[in-house]
Amino acid sequence: MPDNINSLDGSSKNESLECINGYSYDSDKYSSFVSEWDLVCDKAGLAELTQTLYAVGGVVGSLSMPYLSDTRGRKPTLVLCGILSLIFSIGSSFSPNYIVFAVLRGIEGIFIQGVSVACVTIMLEHFTVSSKTLMCGLTGVVWGLCVVPFGPVAYLLRSYNWRINNIIFSSSNAVVLFQFWFLEESLRWVVTNGFVERSKKIIKKAAKYNGVDFDRIWENIMKSSLIPLMSSGNSKGTPSKEDLTQQAEIKEEGFHTIFKDPLARRITIILFFIGCSTFLGYLEQYSVLDPLPVFFF
Repeated sequence: MPDNINSLDGSSKNESLECINGYSYDSDKYSSFVSEWDLVCDKAGLAELTQTLYAVGGVVGSLSMPYLSDTRGRKPTLVLCGILSLIFSIGSSFSPNYIVFAVLRGIEGIFIQGVSVACVTIMLEHFTVSSKTLMCGLTGVVWGLCVVPFGPVAYLLRSYNWRINNIIFSSSNAVVLFQFWFLEESLRWVVTNGFVERSKKIIKKAAKYNGVDFDRIWENIMKSSLIPLMSSGNSKGTPSKEDLTQQAEIKEEGFHTIFKDPLARRITIILFFIGCSTFLGYLEQYSVLDPLPVFFF
């Protein structure tokens, strides 16, 4: 793949010029979307734009998907975003031109972030406070181990059309199809939204799977601490009118609550700067690897 011809003006600014002597490829023209659509020389920026659009889609998803996760549930958000990610990711392999490909990459970024948000949330809500830090660390380790096989697979498929590679790597999103049947909704979300009977079914299923007594757990632990919506004198487990009113007031707090509470505001600001630093570090790494024949899915 040809290198860009750059000029250095008095302001020390690099500018891409047209390939005045033409260009040629030392590999198959369809081994990369860059070579297929001739995104070189003065069009080199368009190749990098696809990664930018993917990142922008991630920002949109990180701002919009938490609301969907809070209102509709963790599991529906995870499954829906996973299926849509699978569709748009594989669909990008059949893009007839660069514009369609770039748009699909941006949309894919939105739903990939939705998967990430719902997945981390439902994972943390299944563990106690003392285990959350450990689970967050293990999540990064597991993610890294799952990404490692992509390198050898990409190497073995290096002589194939980039569309074939994209389909194969995108197929990893198909795991979400199994989550539809085997993954349970977050118990914390179910309880917080007042679905008492649904929480009973989830706990009963977990108790059966772990071989423990459901009645003992429900009476001694769940009913006393984790299900505040149930009044102590209500044997049916139906939330009282006062409980529902209080729950409605909590729901109305909304997104702006993190800016009203001092502790939440401080944590949000810290996480914001950590996220920005991580994102900028990723972009820097990508810019270093850019000259190499690497395609980021």
